[in-house]
Amino acid sequence: MSASLRTKLGWAVAVALLVAGSVAIWMFEAQRSVTFVSGFDEPLTVRVGGTSVTLPPHGKRKARVRVGGADVEVRGEDGRLLDRHALRVPGDERGDAIYNPLGAAPLYQENIVYRASGSAGGPPPNFRPLAGERFLIVSAEHVLEDPPRSISVKGSSGYTVHQHVGMLDGGWRSALDALEDAPGGYARALALARRIAAALPADATVGWWTFRATMLLEGPAAAGASAVATLQQG
Repeated sequence: MSASLRTKLGWAVAVALLVAGSVAIWMFEAQRSVTFVSGFDEPLTVRVGGTSVTLPPHGKRKARVRVGGADVEVRGEDGRLLDRHALRVPGDERGDAIYNPLGAAPLYQENIVYRASGSAGGPPPNFRPLAGERFLIVSAEHVLEDPPRSISVKGSSGYTVHQHVGMLDGGWRSALDALEDAPGGYARALALARRIAAALPADATVGWWTFRATMLLEGPAAAGASAVATLQQG
């Protein structure tokens, strides 16, 4: 092998190592903004990888979270463990990232139709509950903020549609009610109720909700087993 070829190979290896190192550093350091919301009546501490966020009751906070895989822990005011799971935070910055502990906050998405004066066009309102999911990427013009009452509408259609993501009052109770009222949402509501009942075994409201929903969807035997399990946890 000539000295010239050895030099070229050496440079190629050096460049490859530099590129690989740069990619590894980017993956290690890359972060994205995440909004944390709470549907609980007590303060929560949420840890996502190396990021720790304290949430007031029914509150929200923003934080930078490292992209990639992470272990998540949610703890109540007294430090008891409410939830633990793995999470992958995508690096794509498109959309708004929201972390909803246990899926308990009553998030929703809706159409906001703005019409020109005298226009009656546009789609009807479309309310969609988003509770039950721990981590969401939403695409909307107005995320966890009040949309404007009116905007200037141009174009021949006479209307424009914006998306709004908001959070109802009432915490996890409102989340269960919103899911129950949605088409096909009863099974999603039951899954959320079971998760909350495991985190709050002494809460009679969610215990009764879980028992009633289990009775309707799965029958008396399953409802009885659910009630026994809840009593044992309490």
